[in-house]
Amino acid sequence: MPAAGKRGWQMRSISQAFMQESELIQCPFCGQSFEVLIDTSQSSQTFTTDCEVCCRPMEVVVECEPGEILSLDVRPG
Repeated sequence: MPAAGKRGWQMRSISQAFMQESELIQCPFCGQSFEVLIDTSQSSQTFTTDCEVCCRPMEVVVECEPGEILSLDVRPG
């Protein structure tokens, strides 16, 4: 791959990494806190994840601006 092509890929990778924010959430079932990675390039998103301790599903609803989490809600999934 030409050097210019590689460099362009690296620049996109770096800029995408800055759009991700780490957030601590708490399981609505067992109360355990753990970290999730949020892609702030999407303004509104809803996803389901499992608790790392009790394995029960929870729904995460997030509102973002690029590089910033505006609101985050966790509820039983």
